[in-house]
Amino acid sequence: MMTNARQFVYQYDDRNEPEEIVIDMRGEQEIPSKGCIITRFGRQWKVVRTAIKKSACPDDGLIPVHFVALSKVSGPLDLRAADQSPKPN
Repeated sequence: MMTNARQFVYQYDDRNEPEEIVIDMRGEQEIPSKGCIITRFGRQWKVVRTAIKKSACPDDGLIPVHFVALSKVSGPLDLRAADQSPKPN
């Protein structure tokens, strides 16, 4: 049985430890590329490094595992703060 499944391993603050593992069973999640900005848990992160490996799955064969190292770009996203910011003259 073939599958489009893939796994993402997010490493926050460019640590070499996996802090979040996401399994995309349908292959619908976009694969982040180096230098792009993504939002995770209400914060913006810059992708500083990516790598891919194949992981063996007994029923489906090889599943790609995408390692994504992230560096913080901003604090929590608060849309109310944007509304209260001073407007340019």
